[in-house]
Amino acid sequence: GFIIINYFLYDDGLKGWVYEIVVDSNYQKNGIGTMLMNRAEEYFREKEIKSIELFAHNKSYSIKLYSKIGYKKTDYVVWRKELK
Repeated sequence: GFIIINYFLYDDGLKGWVYEIVVDSNYQKNGIGTMLMNRAEEYFREKEIKSIELFAHNKSYSIKLYSKIGYKKTDYVVWRKELK
């Protein structure tokens, strides 16, 4: 599996971002996703980052993982415009 993360400086401080987490379907439900997220959190703590944000599709299997490890839905909404 792998995870893609980054962090940015905002007006209220540094924020960590999880862009993508992927675990091969043959290895899911073995704690790999949790391990990857835990390592990302460690990395952000080392950088003294106090919060992590991520996007997840409403039907994503990862929502159960995020909820289980303490992530909460926010009031943010994603807006999109298709360009032609």
